Amino acid sequence: MSGADEPTETEPVGRRLSTSRRRFLQATGMAALTSGAGVGAAAASDDSSPSRIPPGAIDEATLRSYIDDPAVFEENHEPPHVTTTVPFESTEQAVAADVPYERLEDRFDRSPYFRLLDGDWRFRRYENYAVVPDSHDDVDWDEIAVPSSWQARGYGQRIYANTDLTWNHYDPPSDENPVEEVPLENNPVGVYRRSFEVPADWDGRRTHLHFGGVRQAYFVWIDGEYVGYHQGSMTPGEFDVTDRVEPGGTHEVTVQVYRFSDAEAIEAQDMFRYSGIFRSVYLYATPRVRVRDFFVRTDLDDDYEDATLRVDAELANDGGESGEYELRGCLYAPDSEGPRRGPPEETPGRGLPEDAPGRGPRPGDAGDGPSEGPGRGPPGKGSTGREVATLSGSADVGAEGAHVSLETAVRDPEKWSAEDPTLYTLVLELVPLEGDAPGEVLLEKVGFRAYEAERGELSSAWRVNGEPMNVRGVNRHETDPDYGRHVPIETLRTDFEVMKRFNVNSVRTSHYPNDPSFYRLADEYGIYVQDEINVETHWWEQMAANVDAFDEQILARWRRMVQRDKNHASVFVYSTGNEAGTGPPHLAMAADNLGEENADRIPETFEAHHLSGADDADRVGEALDLEPRGVDTTRQLYHQPNGGGWTIDYSDMLGPRYPMPDGMVSEGDGSGLGDGERPVMMGEYNHAMGNSLGLIHEMWSEYVQPPVRRARDNVGENDGVLVGSPEVAGDGRVALEGGEYVEVRDAADVASLETGGTVEVVVRDVDGATPLVAVDGYELGAADGEFEFAVGDASVAASIPDGDGRHTVAGVRADGELRLYVNGELASVEDDSADGLEFGGDLLIGGDPDADGGVTLDSVALYGAAPDGEGYSSPGEPTLSYDFADLARDKSLQGGWIWDWVNQDLNDETDDGEPFQFYHLEGPDGAFCLNGTLWSDRTPQPEMWELKKSHQPVGIAARALENGELYVTNHFGFTDLSALETRWELAADEETIDSSELDLEIAPGETRPVTVPFEAPDLEPGAEYWLDVSVRLAEPTDYADAGHEVAFEQFAVPFDVPEPETERAAAMPGLSVSETDGTIAIEGDGFEYAVDSELGTLASMEYDGTELLERGPLLNAWRAPIMNEAQDWGGAQAPDWYEAGLDDLRHVVESVEGGRLEGSVARVAVEGFAEGAAEDGGL
Repeated sequence: MSGADEPTETEPVGRRLSTSRRRFLQATGMAALTSGAGVGAAAASDDSSPSRIPPGAIDEATLRSYIDDPAVFEENHEPPHVTTTVPFESTEQAVAADVPYERLEDRFDRSPYFRLLDGDWRFRRYENYAVVPDSHDDVDWDEIAVPSSWQARGYGQRIYANTDLTWNHYDPPSDENPVEEVPLENNPVGVYRRSFEVPADWDGRRTHLHFGGVRQAYFVWIDGEYVGYHQGSMTPGEFDVTDRVEPGGTHEVTVQVYRFSDAEAIEAQDMFRYSGIFRSVYLYATPRVRVRDFFVRTDLDDDYEDATLRVDAELANDGGESGEYELRGCLYAPDSEGPRRGPPEETPGRGLPEDAPGRGPRPGDAGDGPSEGPGRGPPGKGSTGREVATLSGSADVGAEGAHVSLETAVRDPEKWSAEDPTLYTLVLELVPLEGDAPGEVLLEKVGFRAYEAERGELSSAWRVNGEPMNVRGVNRHETDPDYGRHVPIETLRTDFEVMKRFNVNSVRTSHYPNDPSFYRLADEYGIYVQDEINVETHWWEQMAANVDAFDEQILARWRRMVQRDKNHASVFVYSTGNEAGTGPPHLAMAADNLGEENADRIPETFEAHHLSGADDADRVGEALDLEPRGVDTTRQLYHQPNGGGWTIDYSDMLGPRYPMPDGMVSEGDGSGLGDGERPVMMGEYNHAMGNSLGLIHEMWSEYVQPPVRRARDNVGENDGVLVGSPEVAGDGRVALEGGEYVEVRDAADVASLETGGTVEVVVRDVDGATPLVAVDGYELGAADGEFEFAVGDASVAASIPDGDGRHTVAGVRADGELRLYVNGELASVEDDSADGLEFGGDLLIGGDPDADGGVTLDSVALYGAAPDGEGYSSPGEPTLSYDFADLARDKSLQGGWIWDWVNQDLNDETDDGEPFQFYHLEGPDGAFCLNGTLWSDRTPQPEMWELKKSHQPVGIAARALENGELYVTNHFGFTDLSALETRWELAADEETIDSSELDLEIAPGETRPVTVPFEAPDLEPGAEYWLDVSVRLAEPTDYADAGHEVAFEQFAVPFDVPEPETERAAAMPGLSVSETDGTIAIEGDGFEYAVDSELGTLASMEYDGTELLERGPLLNAWRAPIMNEAQDWGGAQAPDWYEAGLDDLRHVVESVEGGRLEGSVARVAVEGFAEGAAEDGGL
């Protein structure tokens, strides 16, 4: 390296990295971005590659050529594919193996062509490569559980970091330059070994060795023969080891895992940086001609009713006979015999008793935390229902393999959603049409669903099967207090069940693809999944834009994730990365999945964002020339950089991060960041560090999911409630059909119409007979091709203009006339004969349940005046005004993902055996890993009940409480409230005086008035009356028992309660006041109070000889700060409180005076002040 290339100590990191030519950031060009095939991986040098040495010490030059070269990230590695390519012998065997809620490996383990290698492996950890011996004698080695992270099992340094490179916090620090190259001195090596047998009947088949997840880079040998290399820790590494094993023989596999590699640069996630084999390891055998990969799609028609099932399969020929093969598919309905989902029978969960800390404040609740005793989960065996459809296709499979596509129509299948996660079973059978070559049987679960994201209007929404759906989500790290990055299946089931019980319907896999079993359980329990690539460069967010070294490696990670997870019904969106800026690799990811119709989104992304400052014109130019490949257009795309970069054009949703409520609203209407024309889903919000989460209820109850949708009055406080399920469209218009209306209760301001005024509406799409506005004696509507305005028994009408255009219609009552204006012109006039009208009641916009028509309203306004002149213009300031723009904006506000699900601490013990939770307090980011809404043992923290309440899918609001009248809103997308059980209780203070069930038949998305049928009680003086409404599960589910509370509301009922009788002071017994030795004593009938004159507060309260007081009250201006208030990242308010001395007030008494005012009344007056006791000043 020339001297000109050497970085100086004063150069910024960005300049040093972009000019350095060291291996850590070697240039690799744009090969990965322009290639449509698999990923590249360079080979090591010919002289010293691991293929020429035994599984022991690797020399520095060879080691660096792998772990310190971003262009080398895999060797001898199989291309990515779905997890479910493990074959079975028969359909019956495959179906019997598919037990719901089990991990996938346990299902596969029922195949004769599968061998699970999990369990105890022999293990030795070395501090660095230099002390790894030339050969391994593992007689005295430890045993370690696979899968697990070695730090969780007591090996090595446990380092939690938020944004920085992990090796910067290794102790002691290295003398190497960690900015320019991967350290070798501070780079621990974990060596794993175990023996295994290959079944004799695998002869003639191909044998594959599969690692579900290993961090961060690893080499593999079998019997001392090199197999391959892999990095990219959160997706599988898989190797064809057929030439390394002998069927019927016993072999030994050795895995050498390096804690650090160049991948560290793109794996700087906010988490404990664990190492080791943390996901399952297994072998499986396939025929030489096999289904290498397949993609199952379920395309619903425009009515979301019928479907087309498509299967695209890649057939591989790994040395088998060429010839014609047929791929047959059979789709089976969900099992219809007995419960489709049910209670567990096998695996114990990590349960906690009902009275465990954090169990919750809701008495009578069926329980929201981990269940007591055995966890829920797998019933006895897998099963399927009837045959629904068959499909087949054939191909000549030569040495290069072949592709085959299958397709069939499926009439009105049950649809998959998080509310009803109906899964069909698809069995694929590959059969040779001639000869005796073996075939294979594969099984996949299929959920018929459609995900769509609108764009282009203020009211754009994300939809599931055509219905708008709020994301009640959480960010979730894979973390376990005993196993580190590995989450046992019992804990995984607990995660899903607690989510469902707390009204969580979505998970963002922050910030990497999760274990494959996570996705299968998400399919089965019903959780919408954002699948996120394992790329984060938070230590330097502009790296991907400014450095091309990792382009190929990043794109390979994207393709591994998409290809692995593409068949899961639960995955609705792919995330192109968290806190990694925006660069050419991101455009390449988008191009992979965008269809031809969205080709313009790549250049538009660049024009709007300039790729986070990228200045390599040639590289950017190549990225902009990328052609859409349409690999998977059935999902949305999402992007999560900081600094507003989430507004990029290829992202189907706007993803603000940690907005305040007003910030979220501004992003919805376009007045803040973003175009305001896409669904808004917060990627991270309401940082749940410690006992936080305080803003969530405001966000949800006011904007995202209010108990009722309100048409806001632009003038006063006469907000209306949308009844039914009116569709809000465009930039602010509401479509009303029969039985749908906007109700404004007790609209006092309509009294201005008593002597005359104007009712104005802007309408379109008038269809049949439909009311428009009704208030007291005024009615404006449409019927029989006419607009009609009526006041009392007088009316005036005019023809509706031809066409479906937009019309401004105004009914005017003034000067003894009724006038009707259409589009600014006077259309008709009649005499006003109305008399004796009463005003001040309810206003209805729409509202006739018997009307057979419909209309779309842009705006409604009422005026207490009439227009001047012959033409029409709005007569001044309105009395009430509605334009529905806020409703359109709020429709696009569809929730997001809380940060985050569970604390990331570890179980540990002190030297004397006392258990404690380790969270790296002395590390670079301290307690920043304690952001969970659950403790690490999965006990809900207190804020989870606020989350559950805010997310609840049933909204209940007051209408006329004294009459038992409520509004009830069904926020479900596909569940009628008749499927749930609703109960109510009326209580006087704490005593229930009436209760019963409430029958609700409210369709998804609807709001309806409901009357609770209580009888008005005999009112007790001074009593408080409460109405409680509880919505509960009527039947048991896979996550909770019948009776589990889904939603609740409590109302103070405003009965006209008489005041309680009060006793007059003159009628009370007398008392005495005396002062002695700094104490003022007040004595009465059976009691004595004493006030300390020095302290200025009560010193004693004695009644009937019993002391009631330990210490008198003093002013306290302190509360313990929540953790977010003590963290610098959020602007740390707590240090100011300490500086002011609010935690330690000093009280100064200036005077105390006491005396009797009259026979039964005494007064003690204290004058003084409190001051902060901080040493450097205070308050």
